[in-house]
Amino acid sequence: MPTLTDLALSFAVIVPVAFYAHSRIQLPKKARRGYVLFNSVTHARLLPAESSHSFTYPTISLFVSLNALEAHELDLGPAGLLLAYGRRFGTLLGLRSKPYLREGDAGIRDKLDALLRERRILVDGEKLIEDVWMMTMPSFMGFEGINPLTVYFVYAHGSGALWLVVLEIHNTFGEAHVHVLECGVKEDVQAIPSGYSHQWTFPRAFHVSPFNSRAGFYTVSVKAPSHIPIPASSPPRPAIRVHLHNPDSTNPNKPGDLKLTALLRATSSEVLSSGSLLRTLARAPFALLLPMARILYQAYILHYVKRLDVYIRPEPIYGAGGVRWLKEGFLERRARLVLEEFLRKRAEELGTAVSLVPADPDGRTVTFYPDNQAGVPSQANAPGSHLEIRYLTPRFFMLMLAAPSAEHALLLGYETDCVIIPSSIDLFLRVFSSPLEVSTGSLSSESPAGLPSSGSLAGSLSSEPPAEPLSFSQEIRLAPLPDSITLPIPAKHFSHPYGSSTVITLLQLYLDALERRIFSLVGARVVPGDEPWLQWERAARVYKGGRVERQRDALGLGSVRSDPAK
Repeated sequence: MPTLTDLALSFAVIVPVAFYAHSRIQLPKKARRGYVLFNSVTHARLLPAESSHSFTYPTISLFVSLNALEAHELDLGPAGLLLAYGRRFGTLLGLRSKPYLREGDAGIRDKLDALLRERRILVDGEKLIEDVWMMTMPSFMGFEGINPLTVYFVYAHGSGALWLVVLEIHNTFGEAHVHVLECGVKEDVQAIPSGYSHQWTFPRAFHVSPFNSRAGFYTVSVKAPSHIPIPASSPPRPAIRVHLHNPDSTNPNKPGDLKLTALLRATSSEVLSSGSLLRTLARAPFALLLPMARILYQAYILHYVKRLDVYIRPEPIYGAGGVRWLKEGFLERRARLVLEEFLRKRAEELGTAVSLVPADPDGRTVTFYPDNQAGVPSQANAPGSHLEIRYLTPRFFMLMLAAPSAEHALLLGYETDCVIIPSSIDLFLRVFSSPLEVSTGSLSSESPAGLPSSGSLAGSLSSEPPAEPLSFSQEIRLAPLPDSITLPIPAKHFSHPYGSSTVITLLQLYLDALERRIFSLVGARVVPGDEPWLQWERAARVYKGGRVERQRDALGLGSVRSDPAK
């Protein structure tokens, strides 16, 4: 967050920069590879009909050539005091690569090229890129707010024709998702609306609004320059229209009723210069500071006035286009360190290699070998001697410390919430067995894909009590569990030698209770069956052979509306 000193310094440059801009008579040629846009953003909710709602507000964005931007050809003012690439502070408006696409210090263009290569859209020796034009909101006086939508228009080498439209979507949790749309490929050619040049329809895969489930389809219509903008052409006014459709009631693989519409369109466009930038800012001086406040205000209206319940953020869908995932918090980091220390020793004890594989594309796979060497030792090459655990979220580490046993961890993490996938159930149970624990049963050694999803753990294990009293830390872990889960609980947890695991578990239980209390105090309503503090109740249903009942939507609208009397 910017400090008061940073803000004061940023304010201090406005007056001299404004004087400098006013004194400029000729438009600099270097600024003709960028435009400043004044936009209108309109959202309209149509379903549920009782919760229909709409609003419109202005925004400011830049439409710039990445080639020119990253060459600092678009910097404005003395030493970039009005607009600068590569920094937030010491400039009125700033653009830098860090908030865009993947984590890392590479430039925006390099990140985009890497993403397109990863998806095998950009292949060396084949089609090349001439330039990329980006439509985005810059930082303002050091304040870098949420950028809900950044659009990249990718132009082909040689012809300069529009080749790709790349949509980078951010939510308020810090997650980001990218859709790559290729012109002429899977387009709705017969349904392109008047005034637009391209249109695509594709399934949703990213959680944006807490008042919508993740089901449905987007239809995206795009109006963009067909070729790289040139100084002789009129200033471009790009527009993006997004329609959200619910799944069809008779065929869920097809779009059905229109639920939401969103429109981002440039109402004015000027060649980027000191004067045009200041004139546009004068029309809406706080536009770049307000996106998050507007989001929160509209959320208040939808929840408390329009009576829409909240869907708790689901974990991203692996391999669906996510480029930024929710990072681990303090407790998750501490839990990871405990788990890694345990696995480092456990691999030695069992002669078993263990790999932790994150779904986050920026995450790092960590493997623990029996001899603590970087290379794979011979004993780890034997069948069944390598356990691979794929996890969808850093919550996996907390789950492993909070679950009383490996069986409980599988019940909640794999069968109920589907956030972990071990390569072998038997090996998972063996690796995470507790000190002095005697096995009372076994599960199939096959891949989890062959594991029954209803009551498999209940039918595979005895419910006999442990031979010795439960430790204090196990009593803590037992507290939130329903009595109907009768899996055996070892006297000591596998992390028992690591005292901090008990403290971490206690803190997590406290935070869970606090979260529930806060929701109650502010009168916030969660979609029934989606409450995070009822995770073990959901696991209990699965344990008894049932299934997870969450995000109930009896009307098939992808949103749940509560009766005001409730």
